[in-house]
Amino acid sequence: MTDEPVTLDDDGFVVEDTGVPSHRSPAPAPGSGPLADRIDQIRRDFPARYSAPIIDQIRVELRSRLITDGTLLDPFCGVGGIHVLRDDGYDTLGVEIEPEFAACDARTTEGDSTRITSIPAMKDHVGRVRAIVTSPAYGNRFSDGYLGSDNEKCRRCNGSGQEPVAVNAVNSATRDCTMCGATGKAKSKRRGYAIALGRRTSPNSGGGMAWGPRYRSMHGEVIQQCDRMLEPGGWWMVNVSSFLNTDGYQPVMEWWLGAIARVARVDGLVAIETRRMKHGQNGDRRVPAEHLIIARSPTTIDVSGDPR
Repeated sequence: MTDEPVTLDDDGFVVEDTGVPSHRSPAPAPGSGPLADRIDQIRRDFPARYSAPIIDQIRVELRSRLITDGTLLDPFCGVGGIHVLRDDGYDTLGVEIEPEFAACDARTTEGDSTRITSIPAMKDHVGRVRAIVTSPAYGNRFSDGYLGSDNEKCRRCNGSGQEPVAVNAVNSATRDCTMCGATGKAKSKRRGYAIALGRRTSPNSGGGMAWGPRYRSMHGEVIQQCDRMLEPGGWWMVNVSSFLNTDGYQPVMEWWLGAIARVARVDGLVAIETRRMKHGQNGDRRVPAEHLIIARSPTTIDVSGDPR
C-alpha cells in the first residue's frame, strides 16, 4: 500500500509515471444498482493502493522462495489490488470489511477479518493458504475519519444528497448522488478512507483506526486468524510503513515486525522507496521508505510452542 496519488485508465488500471498500466487483467464488472454507479469514483478516491514498486517486490520475493503457484490471501483487500497477481499464476482471495470497497472487485469477499476463518467463503481455505500477502492501513491520517467541511455543498446535488436521473424523455427520478456518496457535502481535496466511502468507516475497519492500542488489538486478532488460514510452512508478505506526525516517529512497521515474529520466523525486511505525498498538514514529515516484511510460519511446533 502506498499513500501516493494514482491515475486510473478507462479499464481501471493503475497508470504509473511511464503511462504503462501496472497490471493487465481488469476487475470483473461489479454488477448493477446504486453502488455500481459509484465504483469508478470509489476506485479513484481510494487513498492507499499497491503501487508498482510494491507489487514488483512482492513478485520477486515470492519467486525467490519458489512460490510460483498456490493461494494468496489478503485480509485487508481494499479495492482488490491483490488480484493482479492472478496474472502470475496464483489464485487470490481477498476479504474486505467495507462493502463499497469489496464491490470494486467481484473476486473480493465482504467480511470482517477478525473472524476470517468463520466467513463462509473462506472456510474451505482454512489451513490451505500458501501466503498472506497484504498491506494494512498504517493508522496514519488516512484513517482520521475526516469527511470534509459541513459548510461545503456538493456541486452536483447542491447539498441534497440526491441527483436527478432520466427515466425517459419526459420523466425523471432521483438517486443517491454519485459525486458525494449521498452526503450532500463537497469532496475534500484530502485523501482518506472515509472520504473515499463518503461516510464513516465501519466500527472494526482498520481504515478508521488511528495508530494506538485499538489499532494494535484489532490487527493482532487478524494475525491470529490468518495464522490459522496458512498451510504448514506458509508465508507472510506484509507491506507496511511507519510514519511521522506532530508527535514524532510512529513505529507501525516495528510493531508489525514483532507481531508477525510471534507466529512466524522473519525471513526478510525490504525497504522500498515509493513516491510519497508531499502536501497536507504533515507534508514535510514523511519516512523515506515503506517496508515489506517476509516471514515463514512453522512447519512443525515443538512442545514449547516455538516455530521449528
